[in-house]
Amino acid sequence: MNGNEILPIARPHIGETYRLGAVVRYDDAACRGPWDCAEFATWCAFQAYRFLYGCDASGTPGSAYTGTWRTHANAKGRRIGVSEATRIPGAFLLRYPSGGGIGHIAISAGDGTTIEAADRTRGVIAGTAAGRRWDTGVLLPGVEYPEAGAVLPPVVHAEPLPERDERVVEIQLALQAKGFDPGPIDGLFGERTAEAVAAFQAANGLIVDGEVGPQTAALLLGARAAPAAGADAPPGPAAAAPAGAGPAAAPGPAPATPALSSKYEDLAGEYLALFAALTQVPAKAAEIALATRRVLAGRARYESVAQRLGAIPWYVVGVINELESTSNFATHLHNGDPLTARTRRVPAGHPKAGQPPFTWEESAEDALRLKGYHTMADWRLSRILHRLEGYNGWGSRRHGVHTPYLWSGCQHYRRGKYVADGVWDPNAVSRQIGCAVLLHELEARGEIALDRR
Repeated sequence: MNGNEILPIARPHIGETYRLGAVVRYDDAACRGPWDCAEFATWCAFQAYRFLYGCDASGTPGSAYTGTWRTHANAKGRRIGVSEATRIPGAFLLRYPSGGGIGHIAISAGDGTTIEAADRTRGVIAGTAAGRRWDTGVLLPGVEYPEAGAVLPPVVHAEPLPERDERVVEIQLALQAKGFDPGPIDGLFGERTAEAVAAFQAANGLIVDGEVGPQTAALLLGARAAPAAGADAPPGPAAAAPAGAGPAAAPGPAPATPALSSKYEDLAGEYLALFAALTQVPAKAAEIALATRRVLAGRARYESVAQRLGAIPWYVVGVINELESTSNFATHLHNGDPLTARTRRVPAGHPKAGQPPFTWEESAEDALRLKGYHTMADWRLSRILHRLEGYNGWGSRRHGVHTPYLWSGCQHYRRGKYVADGVWDPNAVSRQIGCAVLLHELEARGEIALDRR
């Protein structure tokens, strides 16, 4: 039995329907769904290898569950690091269910892509592993996997209802040996263990998040680790690259769907990968050129406001004004409302000080201070894109769409947008050109030089 054998079984089902809690018979070779993620993974495993995994021992239809996949991985499978699993055809990527929520599972194709029953909107898809939260990789017992190297440590973290895990016993013993008290050596990753991990991280100059990722594991357990960009690394600017050098590390593959997170540490790699792969939609070329000319036309005003507030790059102000109001200087930078009154849409009632009508500069300074931009010194590309997405909001991620606020006009965006505050339309298509596309074009024209980190 070989890990590659599961891929031709899974791929023909791309495009079929997803339904949470779907019930299928694992021995039904003709099944065409609907699927949920665990049912799909268990069915594919049974069809490829003729044994049950991730469901109850009798193979009761509908019993597959990500929690059972986790239990089986601990008891009779082989856990491996997430980064390694993305390189092994037929490995599985597992996100644990926690706090009453649901987990997720996907089949790795070995090239950074996945086959998975994703959600009700997309059904079974060929997805991308990068930029998403996974807890572990899983290899099935008795199956030979190509290029399966040494085991790497997956991320281990606290959970509201922790289950015993032998990895946690190792972590607790290592913490205790190094003088950090994890509480009872019980294999349960609770608050005391998380606090001990955080203390260990603080003492060793790592990001203090209480989670055991690759770099924390390398220092704590002596495990071989190859941390992903932004994971477990000290915060703050990276070491300066030599003059003329490119980014500190090559970005990974561009993810097909966005990560369900708003944390910079979770998204930095996603932004860099998407930006590095960005290509304009040919039909949008003229609109991109026109929007870029509008941004350049207002450069002097953007520079004036940016200089008064510190280190903000002028082009960040410029692309915000283009997205909020098509570069109209008669509107608020907050949201495009007219300067003749305070803002009426979110954020409403701004600027708080002064009386309307406001100048564009007064409004712009208030909007940027409201976001705290005047306090920020780090304006590398990944930080810029994170702040620009936050300026507009994170809601598109909940719908599995790379936000049009950044990516409209390039291949990373097709459809789906908010048509009013809090109102999502999956079929609406943004007519604007996204901030990332504008920055990409400005750089291509030689107007700006981005720090691509």
